[in-house]
Amino acid sequence: MAQPGARTSLLSLPLAIRDRIYDYLLTTRPQIVPRCRTPAPQTRTFTSFTSQPTLAPSILRTCKRIAAEGRTVLYSKNVFLLSDPKRDHHWLNTIGGSNVKLLTSFRIFVEAVGDGEASWYQLLRVLARYATGLQHIYIFWDSEETCGHYGAGRNVHFARELTEIQNVQSLVLDGYYASQWPRYLTERMNVQVVEKERSQGAWQMLRKYQRGTQHVVA
Repeated sequence: MAQPGARTSLLSLPLAIRDRIYDYLLTTRPQIVPRCRTPAPQTRTFTSFTSQPTLAPSILRTCKRIAAEGRTVLYSKNVFLLSDPKRDHHWLNTIGGSNVKLLTSFRIFVEAVGDGEASWYQLLRVLARYATGLQHIYIFWDSEETCGHYGAGRNVHFARELTEIQNVQSLVLDGYYASQWPRYLTERMNVQVVEKERSQGAWQMLRKYQRGTQHVVA
């Protein structure tokens, strides 16, 4: 038993209690948006994130043991938003392969007008190859039909790159996508695809978008 007034270090606590502390300091909802401040810092184990008042990743720099224990919580128990493929690809390179393997959940937002679909293909290939612990994916395809931008929701190449990601437990589709994609992704990824619930008006907008897409990914 510790003497009155004695200082207690984090590592002197039982692992179960340390895990609760890590959960408090290193998890947040609904998601984390990655951010890299410096170009390809090969020696850094951890990266920075957008302003998250409840996150305290600086604890991971305390010592090697706390870093090893805490990074598992940080990367496996949070949902990360991928919306900028060039930035996010750089972020994955920054955190390193050992941390990429710990990632379990992504929310992916594909803008109708963005950096270009080639950047998304590259990012999806990286996820397929290195994010081997990935379990949950939510993906939203944006569309700006009034401006003539239909987004990647009709892009066969995008869907095929997505199917290279295997062994996920759940895949939720949202936004605007071809009518055959739920069936195609279910078959190719061996996962039960769920279409996000939406209002009747939103369903009508999706069906309108899907007209003429019956043979996309036939």
